[in-house]
Amino acid sequence: MIDDLQKEHQLIGKSEEEIIELLGEPARKPDSGPRRFEYYVGDSMIDPYVYEIIFNNGIVENTMVVEH
Repeated sequence: MIDDLQKEHQLIGKSEEEIIELLGEPARKPDSGPRRFEYYVGDSMIDPYVYEIIFNNGIVENTMVVEH
């Protein structure tokens, strides 16, 4: 699913507004640390997987799937 998203849409360089328009409101927008959106993408044995979109000055700088 994430691979398809990344192939179809170049997220790096998009604004926060463009990401919300494309993916909807994130499950979380943590207040501490770097500005990032978290989207739930599935479960592992213990913790969920989330797709993190990390911003720098309101523009996507990086994305990754992490287990929380």
